[in-house]
Amino acid sequence: MYTTPLVLPRPAEGARQKRVLIVEDDPVSAQVLAKRLDLLGFFCTGIAQDADTALDMAKTTLPDLVLLDIRIPGSMDGIGLCDVIQRRHHIPVILVTAYTQEEITTQAAAVNPYGLLFKPVDFSQLRVAMETALRKRAEEDLQESSERFRATFEQAAVGMCHVLTDGRFLRVNEQLCRLLGYPRPELAGSALRAVAYEDDLEMADEATFSILSGRIETHTFEMRLSRKDGALVWALVTLSPARGASGAIDYLIAVIQDVTQSHRAAEELRESEETLRKILLGIRAAIFIIDPKTMEIMDANAIAENLIGIDKAALVGQFCCSLGWLDKRGREISGHCRFLDGNLIDEEMRLRKADGRIVPITKTVISGMRRGRLVLYEIVFDITERKALERRLSIAQKLESVGELAAGVAHEINTPIQYIGDNLHYLQSAYADLHRILDAALSALALPSVRDAAGEALREVDTARTAADLDFLTEEVPKSLEQSLEGVERVASIVRAMKKFSHPGGEEKTAVDINKAVENTILVARNEWKYVADVVTDLDADLPPVHCLPGDFNQVILNVLINAAHSIGDAVRGTSEKGRITIVTRREGDLVRLSITDTGTGIPENNREKIFDPFFTTKEVGRGTGQGLAIVHDIVVDKHDGTIDVESEVGKGATFHIRIPIGGDHGGEIPR
Repeated sequence: MYTTPLVLPRPAEGARQKRVLIVEDDPVSAQVLAKRLDLLGFFCTGIAQDADTALDMAKTTLPDLVLLDIRIPGSMDGIGLCDVIQRRHHIPVILVTAYTQEEITTQAAAVNPYGLLFKPVDFSQLRVAMETALRKRAEEDLQESSERFRATFEQAAVGMCHVLTDGRFLRVNEQLCRLLGYPRPELAGSALRAVAYEDDLEMADEATFSILSGRIETHTFEMRLSRKDGALVWALVTLSPARGASGAIDYLIAVIQDVTQSHRAAEELRESEETLRKILLGIRAAIFIIDPKTMEIMDANAIAENLIGIDKAALVGQFCCSLGWLDKRGREISGHCRFLDGNLIDEEMRLRKADGRIVPITKTVISGMRRGRLVLYEIVFDITERKALERRLSIAQKLESVGELAAGVAHEINTPIQYIGDNLHYLQSAYADLHRILDAALSALALPSVRDAAGEALREVDTARTAADLDFLTEEVPKSLEQSLEGVERVASIVRAMKKFSHPGGEEKTAVDINKAVENTILVARNEWKYVADVVTDLDADLPPVHCLPGDFNQVILNVLINAAHSIGDAVRGTSEKGRITIVTRREGDLVRLSITDTGTGIPENNREKIFDPFFTTKEVGRGTGQGLAIVHDIVVDKHDGTIDVESEVGKGATFHIRIPIGGDHGGEIPR
C-alpha cells in the first residue's frame, strides 16, 4: 500500500537543536530511538545503558530532555532515576516502557514524568510527547522566571517601575512607593513626568527619547523627584527597554536609587573643599603635592606658581628640594630632603625665586591621602610682610632704647653746657669791662705828668706789659671767648638734634618740617659721613609742612644717607679724596620730593630691582643686613603711599628720589 511520506518539521534556521539523552539497555531499541530523533530534528547527546552512566551523562552533556526506559540495570531503576534527574538537575524526563501493568504506571505517575510512552513507540506519539514535554518545561521555566522577576521586582532594595512608551507607570514596586511617599494605587495611576522635578523634566524626556528612538540601549542619569509631601529626592535613574517578541519596545524598565544622602555628602564635600580653597587662598598658602617615593612634585596651586615664579607645567615632575630652598641663615639646602626624617611644622626658611630674589618663608609638610594614595602636602607661606613688621618693631625698640639713652645724654650734657655758655658770656662781658678800664688806665699812664710822678713804678708796669704781651692778649682773648661760645653753641645744637631725633613724635601722622628733619639727621649721622664725604644741601625754604610719621621719616633719611656714605666709602677707599652727598627738597604739586645723590660706586642694572628686597645686600659680611632699603621702601610706599625711584650709573653714583603726599593743610605754618 502506498502511503504519503511524512514531512517532519525542522528547527528554524539559526535555532539551536534540542538535545536529547537516550537511556536504554537494549541497543537495537536505542538506535531506533536515535534515528527517529534525528528525523524529528533533535540532537542525540548519547546513549546510556545503565542508571549510573545515565546520571553521569546528564551532568556532563546537559540535555534538554531525557528518554528513559523504566527497566534498566544499575543502582536504581528508571523510575528512581527519573526522580533524581528531574529533582536534582531540573531536566524533563519521558519514561518509556513495554509494561502496561497498572502498578508500574502508578509508580511512574508518582515521580511526575513529562510523558509516558509504551513500546513499540509510535513515531507520531514520540513527536507529540516530546513537543508536549518541551513546551511544558518552557512554560514552567517561564513561570519560574516570572515568579523570580516578581519577587526581585517587589523585594528590590531600590525603586523599580515599568514605564509605558507614553510615560505612564505600568507597574511600580513597594520601595518606589516608599521612596516617593505615595500609596501604590495612587502612584500606579500616575506618570514619571508627574513626579519629576520641573527643572529636570527636559533631562528625563531626553533620556526617554534616546532609548525609544534606538540611539542607546541603556541610559543612567541623576535627577530630582518630588515626593508627595513636596520634598525633593535625588535619584540615580537607569532606563532600559523591555522588548516584545517582535523586537519592538513594549515598555521601559526604570531602576531608581535614592542617592540623596550621597548627593548631600558630595555637596557638603564640595562646599568644604571650596571653603578650604578659599581659606588657603585668603591666607595665601602655597601648596605643593609631593610623591613620597620619588620626591617629585605632582601638583601645585596658583599661589605656589606665583611664589616660585614658575608655571605649574614646569613645576610638575621637578625634584621638590631643587626649587631654591635656603635655611633661615640663607645657606643652600642640599642632600636629602629634611622632612624625610619626619613632618616639618612651621619651619622658617628662605626661598630663592626664579628671578633671583630671596624671600623669607615658613614651610609645613604633612602626609595625607589624595585619591586613595599617600602623598606629602608642602604648605608654604611668604612671610615677607611679617618679617618687615618684625624688623620695624625691632628697630623701633632699638630706636626707643637709643632715644632714651640719647635723651639722657642730651639732658646730662645740656645742663653743664648751659652754665658753661652762661659763664663764657659773663667772661666775655666782664673782659670787655676790664678792657675798657685797662684802656683808660693805660691812657692815663701815657700822660707826661703821670709818668713823671710815677717814676720807677711806671717802668715796672711797662716791663710787665711787655712780658705779658698785652697787645696780643687784647686781640686774642676776645677771639678765644667768641670761638668758645661758638663751640658751646655747636654742642648745644647737637644736643637739640639728638633730643629732636630721639623724640620725633607719636604713631600718628603730624605736620613735619622736612628741611629741619634733614638738617637734624645730617647732624646726628655726621660720624657716618664726615670722613668720606661732604654733605651739600639745597632745601626749598618755601616747602610746606608734610603730614607724615616723624620717627619713620627720620629713619628713611638716615638709612638712605648712611647707604650713600657707605657707597662713597667703597669708591674712595685707599685714597685721600672725599665724595659728595647732595640732598635736595622740592615741592611737586601735592607731593614733596626728597632727593639724595651720592658720588659712590653706583648700582648695577641687574641689582636695581632687588635693592628693596629683604636680605638683599652687596656689602661684605658684618657690614650690611639687607634690611635698610627694605625698611625705607616699606615706610615710604606702604605707610605713606609714596614712591621711591632710583637713578644710577655704575662708577658715578646714585640718586634716590623719595616722593610722599604733603597731606593736611598745605598752607599751614611750619612747626617750630
